[in-house]
Amino acid sequence: MPERGGSKEVITIGKLAFYNLLFIAPITFCFFIATYLAGFLSVRLQTSPTIITNILMIPLTYLVFFFVVPYINARENVKGVRYALVAFLILGVFTAIPSILVRGDFSILLTQLLHIASYIVVTFIICPEVLGIDIDLQHWFKRHRQLFILLIYTSILIFYILGFAQLYHSIYLDQETAFSFSQEGTPSYGTFVYFSIVTFTTVGYGDITPTTSAARLAFSVEALLSAIINIVFIAILLVYISNSQAFQRKSVDEKIIKEEKIIEKEEREILRNQRRKKKKK
Repeated sequence: MPERGGSKEVITIGKLAFYNLLFIAPITFCFFIATYLAGFLSVRLQTSPTIITNILMIPLTYLVFFFVVPYINARENVKGVRYALVAFLILGVFTAIPSILVRGDFSILLTQLLHIASYIVVTFIICPEVLGIDIDLQHWFKRHRQLFILLIYTSILIFYILGFAQLYHSIYLDQETAFSFSQEGTPSYGTFVYFSIVTFTTVGYGDITPTTSAARLAFSVEALLSAIINIVFIAILLVYISNSQAFQRKSVDEKIIKEEKIIEKEEREILRNQRRKKKKK
């Protein structure tokens, strides 16, 4: 597929730094807002301000992405937007490295997965071609583009499951009565990975139940996101397929019209030759 905006300048390191600043500045501002609100909500929601901040940052980062991603998409070609995406992902992972190396604490990285997943979702909605989704369906299976779609959805699924599992685990460590368990034993991070899977897939066995306001809020956010993402993913994909089919039909029609013009031209040429032969006789 020819890339959109191929005539635009190649993205530079300076541009990547500027685009990452476009993310960092509003996200930092949102972090201060979330921290401020968490000071009022922590008592009501029965958990620490840090956990409330992490919960509030999920919708706030979505808001930032929905403004910044279209801005970059309007100014760069596919490769440029793709580089900006990769640069942001690297930056998100890089911020967690000190905590991992010094304390062996992966909680920051796992929390970052929530925002990385959100970024991928917004990119898929606004500019799916950036993620390698070909507009021509005939190329999907030739170039294994269908695998990209599975990879995108799987990455979103895994990132949200692991990220929310960390959020649930933090809520539990802050207050052990935040969840009710049907089986005895000490819950671990793996326990909340299972709970996150059950929540995201909307199965809801009921063997783990959120009991505090903070736990229920986090559960509600994941349940709503899973429903919206599944619907939006299928809807956008169907619209994209429908548009590509319309594009293919238009291409076929244009090809038929072009062939008809060639045939008409050949017929006119034949008639001219016949007239010339008659005149010579």
